[in-house]
Amino acid sequence: MKKNFLKISIILCCVILFQLTTTFAVKNEDVNLTPEEVVTNYFEAVKDKDYDRAVDILREENLSKKEQKQQLEEIMSDESTAVTSVDNVVITKEYNDYIQLNIRNSYEDGTQEDEPILLKREDDGNYTLKRVVVDPDSNEIDQEYLNTTIKS
Repeated sequence: MKKNFLKISIILCCVILFQLTTTFAVKNEDVNLTPEEVVTNYFEAVKDKDYDRAVDILREENLSKKEQKQQLEEIMSDESTAVTSVDNVVITKEYNDYIQLNIRNSYEDGTQEDEPILLKREDDGNYTLKRVVVDPDSNEIDQEYLNTTIKS
C-alpha cells in the first residue's frame, strides 16, 4: 500500500512540475522576443485586423488600449494606409532605453514605404511603441525630437 502511494505521489509531483514549467515558458514567451519579432508580430495582428492582439503585443505610449484600437481601425479602413505586409524589419540604432527600427510596409493600394519605428524598452523587458516625428526628407526619426524623447 505504501509503495503504491509513493509511486502515485511521485507521478503526481512530476505531472505538476511539468505543468508549472510549461505554464512558465508560455507566459514568458513574449518577453524573450527580439524587437524585430515584436514589430513583425504586431503588424501581423494589424494585418489580420486582430486589434486586441496587436495592442497586447505593442502598446503605444500615452494612449489607452481603447484609443489605440480605434486608431488602428481608422488606419486600416483606408486602402492607402491599410497594411498588407511588413518586410525588412531591421534595427537601425540602439539607445539606452530605446530601439529604432526601419520597416518596409506594403499597403492595400499597392504602394510600399520604408518607415522608422521607435520602441521603448521597459524595465520588464517588454516594449512600447513611441510616436515619432519623422523628417520628411530623410524619412528618419527627427534627431532633435529623438534627443528630447530620450532625455525625458
